[in-house]
Amino acid sequence: MDEIISDYTSALAIGISNLINILEPEVVSIGGSFAYYEDLFLYRIENKLRLFNNFSKPELVCAELKNDAGLLGAVVEG
Repeated sequence: MDEIISDYTSALAIGISNLINILEPEVVSIGGSFAYYEDLFLYRIENKLRLFNNFSKPELVCAELKNDAGLLGAVVEG
């Protein structure tokens, strides 16, 4: 199980690192169902981001609304 989580967080960290290099954000917010597992994934992704991204180190946070962010956005817009 640990190997699966390690592979998943590595792939996600590479993708986030690529976006950081392109967009140079100050904060990266991760939402959806992922936000419910902050204690399992977030520190692993932060550690791997340090390996992949040497120049910009934005803050990595989980969305406050967790999985409801898209639902709330749809209600506000519609």
